Amino acid sequence: MEKLIKIISAENGESEIPKWQINEVRKRTENYLKNPNNANDIDDFLKEIESDLNLFK
Repeated sequence: MEKLIKIISAENGESEIPKWQINEVRKRTENYLKNPNNANDIDDFLKEIESDLNLFK
């Protein structure tokens, strides 16, 4: 079982972040630091998410 990191927040109580998500953020951060000019535009990112979500309709 993956080890989870717990975050305590007064607003939301206790949350757990899955190991896969921590690894994904680290990978994306590393890629960004290697080439910040190659980062995705937020509008493109949101369109991609919207497109992916439309697959479930």
